[in-house]
Formats: sequence, C-alpha cells, structure tokens
Amino acid sequence: MSVDREPLLELFAYETNQLLELIEGILLKSEQNKTMSGDEINEVFRAMHSIKGSATMMEFKNIAACAHAAEDLFDFIRNKPDTDISLVFDCLFAAVDFMKSETEKAMKNMMPDGDEIGLVNAIREIHSELKSKTGKDTDAPVVRSYLGGKKAEAGRDEKKYVAKVFFEEDCQMENVRAFSLVYTLNNKCSELYYYPHDIEDDGGASAEYIRKNGFDIYFASHAESGELELIFKQTMLLKSYEIDRVDSFDKYLNRAGDKTRKQDTNASDMNRNADLNSFISVSSKKLDKLLDLVGEIVIAESMIAKHPDIRGIVSESFDKRMSHLGKLIEELQDNVMSIRMIPIAETLHKMNRIVRDMGKKLNKQVELIIRGAETEIDKNIVSTLSDPLMHIIRNCMDHGIENAAERAAAGKDRKGRIEISAGNTGGEVEISISDDGRGLDRSVIYKKAFDTGLIQKLESECTDREIFSCILKPGFSTKEKANEFSGRGVGLDVVTDCISRLGGVITIDSEQGKGATFTLHIPLTVAIVDGITVSVGESIYTIPAMSIREFFRPDKKSIVVDTNGNESVLVRDSCIPVVRLHNYFNTARHGDKKLTEGVLILAESNNKYLCLFADGLIGEQYVVTKPLPVFLNRYEVAEKGISGCTILGDGSISLILDVNSIVNRFVN
Repeated sequence: MSVDREPLLELFAYETNQLLELIEGILLKSEQNKTMSGDEINEVFRAMHSIKGSATMMEFKNIAACAHAAEDLFDFIRNKPDTDISLVFDCLFAAVDFMKSETEKAMKNMMPDGDEIGLVNAIREIHSELKSKTGKDTDAPVVRSYLGGKKAEAGRDEKKYVAKVFFEEDCQMENVRAFSLVYTLNNKCSELYYYPHDIEDDGGASAEYIRKNGFDIYFASHAESGELELIFKQTMLLKSYEIDRVDSFDKYLNRAGDKTRKQDTNASDMNRNADLNSFISVSSKKLDKLLDLVGEIVIAESMIAKHPDIRGIVSESFDKRMSHLGKLIEELQDNVMSIRMIPIAETLHKMNRIVRDMGKKLNKQVELIIRGAETEIDKNIVSTLSDPLMHIIRNCMDHGIENAAERAAAGKDRKGRIEISAGNTGGEVEISISDDGRGLDRSVIYKKAFDTGLIQKLESECTDREIFSCILKPGFSTKEKANEFSGRGVGLDVVTDCISRLGGVITIDSEQGKGATFTLHIPLTVAIVDGITVSVGESIYTIPAMSIREFFRPDKKSIVVDTNGNESVLVRDSCIPVVRLHNYFNTARHGDKKLTEGVLILAESNNKYLCLFADGLIGEQYVVTKPLPVFLNRYEVAEKGISGCTILGDGSISLILDVNSIVNRFVN
C-alpha cells in the first residue's frame, strides 16, 4: 500500500518551523537575560524531542540527529539547574539554522542532505564540557516520560496502570509503532512513562529490544479502562497486550536505576491546550481557492444587480431580497478576508535574530523594540515582508548605529536602539523602522546622487525626501568599500522592488546625529483593491486608491510644453510630468484631447510624482484582483504597467494599473 507523503510533509514542515521559531525566541531572550528558567529549558527540551520524533518518522536522519544531540544536551541541563548556559547559544543557533534550511529543502521536494556531523559533534563537545564542570556524569534515565500532547487534569479519580505490548512478528519498525501508541495514549494521560526510552531513534537497539522483550508503558489516567483498552485494540499490527491496575508504578521506574521526574500539569497548561484545540490547520491553497470563489460571487451578484433586464423591473420585494443578498455576500467576503489575515508578529520577531547576529559581528550593542506585533495583514503579504524588513534592519545596524565609543563621545547611551512599529491606518498597514544612530548625511548623499546623474537639480532645490530616496536606487551606496553587510548598493533596492510589487510605498526621514526612520505603507491585501475607475476613450482602467494623491483639472496657465512636445503641469510650484493614458495605451484617436477637457490624476510612488491624464472619473469601488491571462505575457503587458484585471458590475473588464511601474518609467 502506497502512502501519500505530501500531507505528512506539509504537517512536518509546519510543526517543525513553529517549534524552531519557539526555540529561537527562547534562546534570544535567554541570551539577553543571561539566564534560562526551568520552564524555558523544558520548553526547548520538549521542542527538540518533538522535532527528533517527527524527523525520524519522515526519515530525515540529519535533522533527527541534530535535534537528538540538542535534546540530550538540554536533558542534562534540566537535571543540573546551575549549569553555565552561556556556552550553548552560538551552537544552538547554528543548529536551529541548519534544521530550518533542511526543512526548507524537504518542502521543495529535495532530500535534506546537509552534513550534520560537524554540528552534532560540536553540541556533544559542549555537552561533555558541561558534564566535566559538574564533576559527575548524569546521563538521562533509561525510562523516559512522554513530554507533549494534551494532559488530563490530575485528581482523586485518577487510576494508575502498567502495560506490556508485543507487535506481530516481522512487522518492522517496532520502535516507530511504539511511538505512535504512546502519542495516541498520551491524550488520555496526566503521567506517561515508557521503556525503552529511545523509541524515536531510527531502528537499531530499541526496535530489536521491543521485538524480543515487548514494550513497557506506565501511565495515569481518568479514562475508563474500556476506553483505554480500545486504544490498544485499534493499534495496528499489535499481537498482544496486558494492562494491570497498580497503586504506584514507582518500583517499575526504580528498576531502571533512576526515577523519571513526574510531569508538571497546571491550570495555565490546561487552558492553553484548550485554546489550541479550538484551532484547525487549513492549507493556504484552500483559502486562496475560497477567496477566488467569493470574488466570483461578488462579481456575479454585481452583474445581476446591474443587468439591463433587471433594471427595468420595479419590485419592492425583489429590491429587498437583492439588498439582503448583497449584505450577506459582503459579510461573507469580510469573513473570508479575516481568515487570511494573520498577525505580523512572527515576521517582526525574526528581526531579533538579525540584530543579535550583526551585533556580535560588528561589535555593537543594540536593543530591538517591537510595537504593534498583533497587527494583522494578508498572509501573502506577510510572507513577502521578511526580506525588505531584513535589509532595512541590516542598513540600520551597519550604517546607522554607531559603535559604543562613538555613541559615548556623542553623549548617547552606549547601547543603540532600533524600534519597529506596526499599525493599521485605514485600508493599509504602516510599518516604521527607526534607529537612534548617526542619521543620513544629506550632503554626502546628494553629492553621490549628483555625480551619478540621479539628481540634476541644485541641492537647495531638493527636498530631504527627494535626496534620501536616492539610497533606494539600484547600485547606490555611500560606502567606499563593501563589507559582508553593505556597500554594494543592493539591499535597499530589494526593499523598493518588494514594496512596489505589493502596491506599497516607502518614505525616509532623518535628522543627522539623531537617527533615521523608514516608513512602509502597504495595502492590507492584494486580493481586493480599493480602486478608482477612470475612462480613457472606450476603455476603463482601475488605479489603486493608495497611489493617488489628488484629482484636478488644470488651467491653461499651469500647463508647460517643452521643445520636444513633452507636457508638464505646475502643481504648487513643482513641475510634474504628464502621461496621456490615451497615447500610452495606444487609443490614439483620443490622444489630441486638451488637458483642460479631461482630468489629471496626481500619482505618487516612492516620493516621485506623475500626472496621469484620463477622460473622466467613474467612481471608487473595491475590486477583486484577477491575474492576467498567461498568453498576454508575450506582449510584455506587465512591463507597460498593468498589474492585473477585474470584472466590473456590468460584466466589462477593467485593467488595473501598476502605478509604481509607470512612474518609474517616466520619472528618474
């Protein structure tokens, strides 16, 4: 019988990444505090234990070996609370990175084949060093408690049992089958111990021992004996089992030479588990499909409501029903959108690791402050935000924050500060990243921009934001010599590209000697756009509302035409270029229309402005974004500034303009 590994692989990757994020967060906090609580040590131990078991089940041996070594290390540490944990951080961070990269390989249908031997040996060396400092070897006991899963609340009605099971001959992987039984049984238990303890390991001694001697389980539970027996009966390839009631199973644990410590169960654990059980994991592909269907329903309802045959019907009852249908569809749309919204916390907290690693390499002490981590945004946007945030943080660390001596000389705290703040403002999310470093040097940036042709005006004619935005250009850097973090003019260009693709904008403010602030304005979702529809000849285009600053009809005095026929318009003493959408999209018969007879839309992208000329405004509405048909790729429509399309209420198609692309094409 063949088994489809894809669902198992997705579950493995999801759970492993969640556990690795948990471990990384604990390590970052503990390194900063220079101590690790008993609960945190147990959390890391349990997480490594779970990763080891899951990786073994998936036959990812290098991940399992790495997690096993880390688990053994923390098993030692939790039995020795006075252990010096300062030695473990660098090695454990490397282990987390290794397991993340190998898990990512698995998700790309590649075999995790990274060499874990050096890392495993390094962890074992630290383990040995810690043992030698205690002057005593305290290996983990051979009877081990199962740590994980749901725990029942302890109480007077709890019963204790000992069980021995035998699996059918030649069933293979007895250790894995034993692990599956323990995992299932644990949901009914407040205490659970088993022997042999190393059943998560791949085959070997534990499987052979179970084959010959059986598998011993000692557990305490509120469940009825019949309910417990059913679990054993339903275990595949189980040849026989025995269950006996006992007053205590201490003697069974003592026979192994060391009693495994009883698991702690408290009310907060119970509440947390109850909360977790109210959630289910759903494939993101299913959510995307659901949103597509809701979008189709929105379009279909609009097409029905605006159909010419319907408009001629005068019926109060029909109008009421259509209104009720519209409200239900709107509520459905809001609920589906809310399902796609996830907190930005995980992405923001990843920046702690960037600050930690760069601080060590640059010998800088920096505190990262995060505010608004609970802010929610579309899951597809969250996954894209990690790279731009990382590059901005790296820029702050390398360019912005001074070293301790410079800060002291400037009268600042020797420890630098970077603050990330996130929040919702209308239909968008605003994320600001600020530092208290040296700030941007306006004159130095202007000189480099002028020398390279990015700016052709006098410095006195440029605003701060115009000059500061130059650092976002490809290849721009004020560093004379590149290092491992900056100097190649690549990082902030990546930020601009990512934010533009999301339909967002970035602004930079700075005060020399006091720091700089990067502000990202990003739409809550790219699936549904708040758009302004405009008419251009017989065509209708949709422009994202967040890219529009104002609409106006110019007078003749404000229109400027140069010797090459290029048109501009004066807007509050600034000369803004004009692009006629008729000519740009080749609706030439309307191309000679006077600017005073249509409407100008002032659009902005990264502090650059452009006026788009159209015949008139149709209105504002939320539209469902649809990708362009693949066959249009040959015509390079994306390069022309078309990001997608939507179906309007009357059934007509409107192209959605990519304002960032159009502005970048016409404004340097």
